[in-house]
Amino acid sequence: MIHSSYRPLPSNLKNRPIYTLDMETDPFLRGRVPVPFAVGLYTGEEFHATWGKRSIEKMHTILTDLPPGIIYAHNGGKFDWHFVIDWIEEGHVEIIGGRIVRAKIFGGHEIRDSFSIYPQPLKRYNKIDIDIAKMDREVRDKYKEEILVYLKGDCVYLHEIVKAFHQEFGPKLTIGSASMSQLQKMHDYYKMTDFEDTLFRHFFFGGRCERFEKGILRGRFEVYDVNSMYPSVMKNYEHPIGSNFNETKSVNRDTCFVVAEGENLGAFPIKTESGDLSFEQSYGVFHVTIHEWKTALELGAFIPHKIWSCYNFRERGTFADFVDKFYGLRVTAKKSKDDLRYQFYKLILNSAYGKFAQNPDYFREYVWVKANQPMQEPWELEMIYEEFGYMLWSTKAAHIKGKYTSYYNVAIASSITGAARSILLEGLKKAKRPLYCDTDSIVCESLKGVEISDTVLGAWKYEGCGTEMAIGGKKMYALFDGETCIKQATKGCLLTPEEIRDVCNGKVIEWQNQAPTMRLGKDTRFLKRNIKMT
Repeated sequence: MIHSSYRPLPSNLKNRPIYTLDMETDPFLRGRVPVPFAVGLYTGEEFHATWGKRSIEKMHTILTDLPPGIIYAHNGGKFDWHFVIDWIEEGHVEIIGGRIVRAKIFGGHEIRDSFSIYPQPLKRYNKIDIDIAKMDREVRDKYKEEILVYLKGDCVYLHEIVKAFHQEFGPKLTIGSASMSQLQKMHDYYKMTDFEDTLFRHFFFGGRCERFEKGILRGRFEVYDVNSMYPSVMKNYEHPIGSNFNETKSVNRDTCFVVAEGENLGAFPIKTESGDLSFEQSYGVFHVTIHEWKTALELGAFIPHKIWSCYNFRERGTFADFVDKFYGLRVTAKKSKDDLRYQFYKLILNSAYGKFAQNPDYFREYVWVKANQPMQEPWELEMIYEEFGYMLWSTKAAHIKGKYTSYYNVAIASSITGAARSILLEGLKKAKRPLYCDTDSIVCESLKGVEISDTVLGAWKYEGCGTEMAIGGKKMYALFDGETCIKQATKGCLLTPEEIRDVCNGKVIEWQNQAPTMRLGKDTRFLKRNIKMT
């Protein structure tokens, strides 16, 4: 039985006004939980600001007098909205990956996290610079006027982003849902059953990320990236879009997936216990797409001993119309120097393929109810907010009567990601001394025998070269040309290129995040990690 407090969020939001909100807090300092001292709100016409210890309470009063609207804060779901938990009304709350994406608050307003539609730092679009030290408690009153100008800028720029997104794609909640909505206007495909999803999920793997050498390497090293890897394979490769398939013991012209046993020479992946991909298993049974299969046999990267199963789809197709439209719009936006729409179209192009693999078995529904009104099974208690007298409960979405959840098509997602890995495999086999690869890029001494172009969709693009490569592990490297860093990557921490070099020289770096990690119903954390070469 579902408690009466479960009320879906309103869906008719098309004509609601858009508001954008931002908070200024104490500068981030490890171990210090930031406290807001200023709140800004932009309505599209007016800017409102509150200051001091009661700034949130004062903004509450301002919002009460405004027509019901959609209030966005950038990264609000993991920061700003945690300071206004008591604003949330009893009922449904939408949470994705621990992020408060949408909730109804007093006065008929709805709060949202704009990071879900524009997953970029706000400064990627525009941002006024300010010395953060001016926000220290001891001096901020002296710089109040400058801080409020900075605050207004963030609210106004965010409003421009959100308004443009709504004009292009409507009030979609996430960039993924916006992308899939656009694709479905141009292409039909079969939506799978749970049985079919289970069967073809065995063929779904992510991008290939490997380091082939480690430490400090010197020489002449070149970087190549594929121009829009995933959009290119969505357009240039056929994928299984129909409902009918059959199983055979040999490959034929309709084969999309192969289960084969044999000798693997770095061609096919397996999933490790940690969930990572490994291409190092030299012999075994592998689940692969036909794109990988053909490329591996052509390059001699797999020696088959036995084919266990082949899954064949008569109805196959590409997503060329979708790619052509948004790739063309992206090119036009770049020429006209419209960087915001350039980013929108890039995000739309790169978000659809992952949506195909979405698994509704993991969807959960959340409700916010008063502490004296507990929910019944199948609802589970997530956390108690004693300060506000409320509790957060959750259950699998499939448990809610009338709540329809469906699969998209993991076979399509598997085919798209497999095609991308096949292109990377070809690049690795034709590269001289590959040092590192990640999804759509290779660092090597040279790359020949593939199409190289700055503009052709799906071709390899030369990005530059360096004389020193520091590789500390997967997702941790820096390429230098002298003392200038050409390209770098870190995951799970923020290291400078020089610190990456230190790690590769054997140094263990204690990395501490000054910014807090805010968690629903839990204490604020400050991440700390010891980083070393792996």
